[in-house]
Parts: sequence; C-alpha cells; structure tokens
Amino acid sequence: SLSAARLGIANSLRGIKEEKKPRKGYWTLFFGIILLPIGLMFATQVDDLTNDKTWENLDDQITILLGFGLTLAGIGLLLTIVLSRRLALSISGISLFGIGWFFFVWAIGKGKTGNGGNLFSIILLFMITGSTILVSVNYDSILRFVSKILFLIVGVRAITQVTTRQMIGKKNRGVLIYTILTVILVLTIFIASSAKTQRISVVNAYDQLSDGIDIVVVTDNAVEGTGDRILEMGAVTSVFGFRRTQMPIYLVSPQDDNFDISEDIVSVPVVEFNQTVLNPSDNWGSDSLSLRFSDLSDDIAGINDRKISTNTKDSEHSQITKETFDLFFKETKREEVVIHNEGTDTQTSGLETQQMVIGGFAQIFMHLDLVPGVTIFLQATNGSIISVYLGGVLQFDMLGNEQFALYGDALFVPTGLANSLSFDVQHENVFLVRSENGYHDSKENEDLALAIEEDINNLNNGNSFSSQQVPVNLIGASTSIVKDQVEGFFFTEAGFWDFLGAFSTLGLFIGGLGMMIIAVRSVTERTREIGMMRSIGFSRKSVVYGVLIEMFVISILSLIVGIGIAVIFSENFASSIFGVKALYPMGQILTYVFGLLGIAIISGAIPGYNASKVAPSQALRYTG
Repeated sequence: SLSAARLGIANSLRGIKEEKKPRKGYWTLFFGIILLPIGLMFATQVDDLTNDKTWENLDDQITILLGFGLTLAGIGLLLTIVLSRRLALSISGISLFGIGWFFFVWAIGKGKTGNGGNLFSIILLFMITGSTILVSVNYDSILRFVSKILFLIVGVRAITQVTTRQMIGKKNRGVLIYTILTVILVLTIFIASSAKTQRISVVNAYDQLSDGIDIVVVTDNAVEGTGDRILEMGAVTSVFGFRRTQMPIYLVSPQDDNFDISEDIVSVPVVEFNQTVLNPSDNWGSDSLSLRFSDLSDDIAGINDRKISTNTKDSEHSQITKETFDLFFKETKREEVVIHNEGTDTQTSGLETQQMVIGGFAQIFMHLDLVPGVTIFLQATNGSIISVYLGGVLQFDMLGNEQFALYGDALFVPTGLANSLSFDVQHENVFLVRSENGYHDSKENEDLALAIEEDINNLNNGNSFSSQQVPVNLIGASTSIVKDQVEGFFFTEAGFWDFLGAFSTLGLFIGGLGMMIIAVRSVTERTREIGMMRSIGFSRKSVVYGVLIEMFVISILSLIVGIGIAVIFSENFASSIFGVKALYPMGQILTYVFGLLGIAIISGAIPGYNASKVAPSQALRYTG
C-alpha cells in the first residue's frame, strides 16, 4: 500500500513505470541504533561469564542470549555506514543464527534438564530471523548458483536462465514464501520428533531410572510380614518396604512471632528410609536401590569434598550418592546458632542441633524454594518441634508421578528420627517390587500385580494373607505397574504434541496455498514476457517448466534450512527437556517433505499450464 501510494499520478495514468530510487539505508541505521543499546543493556546485567553457575541459570542464559544477539545484530546494521549493505546485513544474519546455534549446542547443556521453554522460543526466533536475513541479502547469489547447477541439465538450460533472472526481479516475494515454509517445516518436524521421543525414548529411559522396580504396592493397613508375603509370590525377586505417612512440616519455626499457620505449614508425605531395606547387602550392589542426588547442601559437600553438577560422571555421581547415604544413616547432625524474632523485643538466640533429612525431587519442593541446606521443622510425638535441615534432594523421576505413593514430593527421614515422629503406621505400608519379568513386560507384570492383590485382599479365600490375620483383617492392597503409569503420563503429553502437529500440518497446506497464490501472481505479471518467449521459439512445455522451477527452488531452499534448524532444535530440546536423544518418525517427516514438493509442483503446474495456452499474439498485447 505504501509503495503504491508513492507512485506519481501522471506516470501512473500513462502506464509508465518509475525507476526505483536507490535505498539510502535510513531504516537499517535506525534499527541498528535501537538494537545496539538494548543489547548492551542486557549484556551488562550478567556479572561473570566465566562462572559455570552463571550458565546454569535459565534467566541468566536468556539475558546473555538477548545481550549477545541484539548487540551483534545492531553492530552488523551499523556497519552499513562503512561496508556494503549486503556484507553488513550478512554479518547481522550470521550473528543471530550463530548465537542461536551456540546456545543450542553448548550453553543449554550447561543448564539442568527440564529447563528452557522460553529460552528455546527466543533461540528459534533468532535462528529463523538470522537465516531469513542471510537468504534475503544473498538471494541473487543463491539464484545465480542454482542457475549454474540447473544449466547442466539438458533441455531446461534456456528457461533456467530466464526464470532465475525473473525471480531475482521479484526477490521480496520469494523471500516471503521461503520464510513461511521454513517456519512451518521447523515446527512440523520438531513437533513430530517430540511426540515420538516422548512415546519411546522418554518412556524407555525410565527403565534405567526405575532400578528394576516393576510394581508398586500400597496398603491401607500396615501389617507385619506383608513384604515377606509379596516376596513369596512367583516371579518376585526382591521387595523394598517403607513406612509412609502424611505429615505437616513447618517452613518457619512456631517460636517466631511472625509464624502464620495458614501460610507456613505444608503437608507432605514423610517416608522412613531404613538402611537395611535400601541397601540389604550393605555393599550398594545390584540388590540395592540405585538412587541419586540431584543436589547437595554445602554441609554435605563439605564433608564429602564433592559437588554434583551437570558434568558429573555417572560413576562419580554413584560414589557421591553412596557416601551421602552413609552420612544420612549415621543421622548426620549440624549445630547452628539460630535467632528467633530477630530485631524485635522478643529476640532469642541459641545453639540448635539440626538433623539431616532428604527432600524428594518434585514440584512442591521447588515451589516452596526448599533447597538443600535450608532449615525446616517437624513435630514430634510429644508435641515438641524438631529442627532439621535438607542435606540433599533425591532424583528418582520414575516415581515422581503423584500416582506413586513413595517418592515425588516426599521428605525422607532416617529410622532414628522416624521413631520420634508421629507416623500413623507401625509397619511398612508401601512396597517396591522387582520381578523376573522386567520393565517392558507389562502383560506379565499386570498378571503378577493382580495375583498380589488377590492374595492379600481376598477374604473369601482361607489361604489369602488378609484372611490369615488374627483377627481377620482386610489389608487393602492396591498395585501400580511402573511402565504403564509412565506411559500413561507421557502419552497424555504426547497426545498434546499430536494436537499441535495437526495444526502445524494444516499450516503446511496453508503455506502451499500461499505458494499457489504467488505462482498465479507471478504468471500474471509475466504475461508479456511469456508472449515474447513463445514468439522467439520457447515451447508451451518450457513455460510450464519456468514456473515449476521457481516454486521448486524456493521449496528446496526452505527444506534445506528448515530441516537443518528442526534437527538442531529437536536434538537439543530432547536432551535438555527430556534428557534423551531425539527420535524422528521418518515416514511422517518424508510425508511432509514430499508433500511440500508435491504442493510446489501443483502450485507451479496449474498456473504454468494455463499461461502456456495463451496465444503469443494475445500475450504481447497484454497491458495489465
């Protein structure tokens, strides 16, 4: 609209095309002046880029990304003062794409698995914007290179030279459709990959996280010997039994005047960790639960002289976990001077002994900012308040789902401390079962789970465990199969990816519709040129080839860049968010690729065929 409004009235009425005035680059300089200080503002907000902790923080990574990207892009735009416009804008494009690539392959790996949603969005925007700028300013060079390649194909040499020059004359239109198709391709391939990765890789990865646990048994009534009874069932190799109850923890000491019972108390599962249960052979062998810590307090790291980071090797991580549990079962205590009601008339202080507990890796602890080392308070059976500190946070994602009754947001306490707390059960009421069937044998494990429930719950059978209690007592056992629960949880999310995939696939067809509109417009504008081509000997087939080549070149360019960005995006998203390698549904992706090429052929063939039927004499008289 703006371009049309600037046309001279007299020349427009006479049908005379005005020559375009050379661009002065004011807008380029304007955006450069705007982006540079904004980028520097972000860049100066991060203190020490050489510190690994800086790169582990998601907010800092976003700040660094915006600072680097916008600063380099601004510098590239300002370089148009001293360099050619093409070179300066190429520097901006390379900067944006390069910064995005750097964050994908290096910086994100420094952070922790599970982070990065907003960061990924910004990185994707940087990479697509950078690639679009590069294609836009080098469009002529790309088409000339393509022209040389196509010139080698006998039969289309002449039409190739004509078509590529016509495309150069309508660069903006070509770059626009390239950008639309690239964005759609990136999203369709990424979404397809994420859905398959969740369905297969993530679920299978829990085989390692499960430590061989196939079934979880939860009982309503804690009866001594329940674990031994389960162990007697066929195909059961080992059983880990735990006491679990729901208990309030105090985030602020009740001794403080600012203690608010409505805000400073939260109810969480509390689980008793017994060393003989967790590590039966006392050697942390294959019959132990191979739990691992995601974080440790400074107290524990100081004793072990070990710290856990994203770069910690598995063998070293395992050793740190063993040492930490050895400390935990010794009921490690620390002494700390605690001040209550600081700055008030009722201020008191004293040396306080705090016992070590362990936090579960779950949302409630992250939400409450309960990090290792923080002090929390538990109530003893006699009503007194016990001060404890979080020595570390366990990472055992398999049971992070709330449907599993043991882990997740639980607080783990050693036996000595558990005996002082108000557990409402005397015996183990949650059991982790290893079977001979293995993680993937859902059908066999389902039969085993039903057999466990039948044996424990059936009061009509005199041989059942419940009927053998004196007096007869319904234990009320319920079972969950680990793999089925994991699949159910992730398949729900994978279904959401499929839902997004349907929209992205629709976008692919919308992009194809845009290609067809552009092809029709392109043919209409070239009516006189087509007439001239026909009058000097070009065949109708050559006219169709010309339109097809234009659509095909733009599609191939979009495919190369789009697939490249999608693979980088998918690989790093899978490793950073899911902690696994990305998988690609090749059948689905090839459908997208050939579908796009098919749309390109149809988009070019229909208007090209219609144009080829116009008589040369009629085309030469065209004045539209």
